[in-house]
Amino acid sequence: MPLTLSKNERLCSDKLMEKLFAEGNVVNAFPYRIVWMPLPDSFEDIIKVAFTVSKKKFASAVDRNLIKRRSREAFRVTKPHLLLELKDSNHKLALIYIYTNSKIIEYPKIKTAIDSSIEKILANIK
Repeated sequence: MPLTLSKNERLCSDKLMEKLFAEGNVVNAFPYRIVWMPLPDSFEDIIKVAFTVSKKKFASAVDRNLIKRRSREAFRVTKPHLLLELKDSNHKLALIYIYTNSKIIEYPKIKTAIDSSIEKILANIK
């Protein structure tokens, strides 16, 4: 299984994002607030994910992009574990990771937060 985060796996649909914020479940794993919901079977992909960073907290686009890059990388590395669990339980997920901290944190802490968020979401699914 390749360690990639392809275009199909990125959450781009405005309708789906609106539905996710209106009806989704929330999990907190510092420095993230994760909004997630099961996807209908009509979606081909098992997972759809998006990452956001507040423009109010980080005025510089360079800082926002750095945080999103680190977050996507941590998710990309952890994704195979999540995909195996979802395939076994026959579920599909839409996720939005919202960065809530007002400081840039290092990659190892981001990786730990992504790992713990995935564990919390999997615990809620089962």
